[in-house]
Amino acid sequence: FTDVLTSSRTTPEESLNRQLNFLNLSTPFQKTYLVSYDLLIDEKYITGERKKQRWTVEEAWTAVEETIKAAKYLNSRRDSLDGFTLIQSCQGVDADQYLKCVEQILPFCQKNDVIGLGGWCILGRQKSYLPTFWETINQAIPVIAEAGIKKVHIFGCTWYKPVAGFPLPPLQGLLALCDKYHLKV
Repeated sequence: FTDVLTSSRTTPEESLNRQLNFLNLSTPFQKTYLVSYDLLIDEKYITGERKKQRWTVEEAWTAVEETIKAAKYLNSRRDSLDGFTLIQSCQGVDADQYLKCVEQILPFCQKNDVIGLGGWCILGRQKSYLPTFWETINQAIPVIAEAGIKKVHIFGCTWYKPVAGFPLPPLQGLLALCDKYHLKV
């Protein structure tokens, strides 16, 4: 995760080493998935406090570029990560930015990799982002499937029950769309 509270960031290499070191210390965990190191777009560090606040599209380009660099780095280490499945994170503030991120990350993916759909944990607190979510997944999922990827993972989104004004929560909609394109969630 981004080191939001210290307003600092490690390199993708340091992040990977941190994940591997943690797995080596934690024997009960299965060593199967490694996640690329994205830069969170829905948290800000403001006057010493961590805030759940979405970045603007302009601000988020920096995060998207960092996320793409991290995917490229993780892909470059693939030979030394035998036995792990890579989850390549994607994100963006609006559907166009998200799709551009997905399109630039897919060249660093192989068929057994998982595309990580980041930036949606905010849906639980701010339902107003649901139309952006629908637009985004309707654009991104077909592109992911066409690239030959078979699995997607959504980070931090646990909203699965209908809420007043929102009869279809995001997880059911994502699952239905992925079923249509033969992807597993």
